[in-house]
Amino acid sequence: MSDADNLGFTPNEMMTIAASRALKSDDVCFVGIGAPSAACNVARLTHAPDITLIY
Repeated sequence: MSDADNLGFTPNEMMTIAASRALKSDDVCFVGIGAPSAACNVARLTHAPDITLIY
């Protein structure tokens, strides 16, 4: 059992959050589907309100 299992997070959820933390407010991001889209939106909603998202 991994540490992620003990915390109740899946590896995909942890990677999504890690990706969102790499994005900054002055970034321009071409958004994919699935986890990349979730990462961009988490970044926008939590710490990068001025990020430009291109769908």
